[in-house]
Amino acid sequence: MRKHKKPLVLISLAAFLLIYYFLFSFSPSEAGPTANSVKMEHVQSFDQLRVVIRGSDQEGRTGTWLGEPFEVEVFDAAGKPVSGASVEFWLEDGSGASLSTTNEETDANGVARTEFKLGKTMKEYTINAFIKHPTLGSGVVRLEARSYDVRRIIFWLIGGLGLFLYGLSTMSSSLQKVAGRGLKNLLKLLTSNRFVAVGMGALVTALIQSSSATSVMVIGFVNAGLLKLEQAIGVVIGANIGTTITGQLIAFKVDKFALPIIGIGFAFIMLSKRRQTRLWGEAILGFGLLFLGLYIMKQVLTPLGGTNLFKSFFVNFSEQPILGVLAGMVATMMIQSSSATVGLTMALAAAGLIDLRGAICLVLGENIGTTITAQIAGIGSNRVARRAAFAHTMFNVLGVAGMVILMYSTSLYVRLVESTSGNVMRQVANSHTIFNIANGLVFLPLTGVLRRVVEKIVPGGDEDMPIEPQFLERHLLETPLVALEQAKKEIVRMAEAARHSVAAATRSFFYDDHKALKRVHMLEEGIDNLQREITHYLVELAKRSLTEVESEQLPVLLHTINDIERIGDHAENIVEIAERKKFRRVELDSGAVEELKAMAGEVDHMAEHVILAFASNDTEEARKALAIEDRLNKLHIEMRQGYASRLRKRETAASGGLIYFDMVMNYEKMGDHYTNVAQAVLGELQWDKGVKAR
Repeated sequence: MRKHKKPLVLISLAAFLLIYYFLFSFSPSEAGPTANSVKMEHVQSFDQLRVVIRGSDQEGRTGTWLGEPFEVEVFDAAGKPVSGASVEFWLEDGSGASLSTTNEETDANGVARTEFKLGKTMKEYTINAFIKHPTLGSGVVRLEARSYDVRRIIFWLIGGLGLFLYGLSTMSSSLQKVAGRGLKNLLKLLTSNRFVAVGMGALVTALIQSSSATSVMVIGFVNAGLLKLEQAIGVVIGANIGTTITGQLIAFKVDKFALPIIGIGFAFIMLSKRRQTRLWGEAILGFGLLFLGLYIMKQVLTPLGGTNLFKSFFVNFSEQPILGVLAGMVATMMIQSSSATVGLTMALAAAGLIDLRGAICLVLGENIGTTITAQIAGIGSNRVARRAAFAHTMFNVLGVAGMVILMYSTSLYVRLVESTSGNVMRQVANSHTIFNIANGLVFLPLTGVLRRVVEKIVPGGDEDMPIEPQFLERHLLETPLVALEQAKKEIVRMAEAARHSVAAATRSFFYDDHKALKRVHMLEEGIDNLQREITHYLVELAKRSLTEVESEQLPVLLHTINDIERIGDHAENIVEIAERKKFRRVELDSGAVEELKAMAGEVDHMAEHVILAFASNDTEEARKALAIEDRLNKLHIEMRQGYASRLRKRETAASGGLIYFDMVMNYEKMGDHYTNVAQAVLGELQWDKGVKAR
């Protein structure tokens, strides 16, 4: 599938969350200079002493002093402050951290304090205070602090997420190449009803590890007329289920084996000479990179699990499900991979930064965000393809909306997910699977209703004829005369598709029509499909008992099919020329433009006569087509000579010469192929009656 470039995902997501944090998590009174400190009190008693501990559980950036000192306030059994008690502070595993003082005596208020500077390592620190009084007793109290390094967090997350995305992309693309066209054909053939369509969507997505790839494939099939809208809806439902396999794989604790997996994949790539084996090696390598990226993200996120700063970053996701849904949706829209954002959500949950309820909300949003890929694929496609894209979005949006309402009203779903496993990563993966299966079961009987709704959203008739064969009935093969007529009808449809393709290519060249450009690629896929299907039908027909006349017609029909397919190829050539002209900013002079438009018009008129001639065996229409071919040949010579003359006189720019001559050549070659079809009609589809190949 066409890949969309990934934006700077993490930076955008961090910006979104930062804005969210300041808008919802801070009150004005909390935004002062000590916002990174949490001044909490703990009380401990031993012997005849009661000690109040202040300043524990603070957190701040690495290499900085904490906003508040560590304090111990000592009282006797009567509750009076104890002065003169010795207090010794010491640090366990300091890692570069330091205390402003290590030995203090309590003052008149019974207080001893020390300042603490965090080290340059992101970690949790433990500070002990040994309190001793000659008569009242002694004991040890513990204080804690945490440090975080914003730059390290961002760098590691960017790197980890990058490895995760690259591994996922590599694994997905390699598996798609391994599957080849056979998987696409299987998807197309085995979608006869909605239940089979759901199963095939789930199977294909599980195999290629990308619901986006499946949805784009489906949009392409619908655009080419290979799938009906209801079939496409079924496949999309299945794709949503199949994509949850990725999350289930991630939930297995195999990240410790990431490096050996990468090594095995690399060995397959380097040591094998077979392309198929190397592709499997790439898939294994991508699988290892995926887990290496996940491991890196978990390593940097885990120390943050106990920090109040980062906990408050995500706490509202649990309290307000709609915010979690929005965050998951935005992140997935930017990454364009629900598997990636589900993996990130699992890492957040494993690090303790977000509870299960918040993780479920993010996963729900990710189900909406992933539909952006199908929407992008539907841009410029026909109405049915756009309807399929909207059906994908509506299916997920309605399902998520229902689940959000459920989560606001009851904790039943959270408890259900929680009961499926004792591991939070598995719980997140299970929530993804349970939601998509449940959503699929709800909407599977409603595909007809969903189809009618999206037809209202994207109104209008179906402007593109379906490219799936309509006349090639296999039971007619036992009646060769009728089967030949059916094949001819299908060839006429193929010729009409080729004519539409040339017209769209011409529009893309003269008017920079992007929609027309995409239409050419869609029609070319349909033309290729018809060529394969008609050829296979005629080959099967050749195995039957045919008359001599019928036997002689078969090779001519096969030659006609190839001529029409070549016309479609020339339409794609024109699209490439149009893209080259736009990229190089080539401007043709007005005379050249008018000449090319005239030649394109002649080719279109010739196509009209040829199609009429072939459809009804009309020799008069065939002769009209051949008359146009004569004019095309003269135009071809005159136009080349005329442009060369203008170049010599410097009446036109040389930069447009190659573009101009390429266009002339492609139109002239189309005329040759149409001539072959017209001569086949004049020769009554017999080789010895005038058919000429070029």
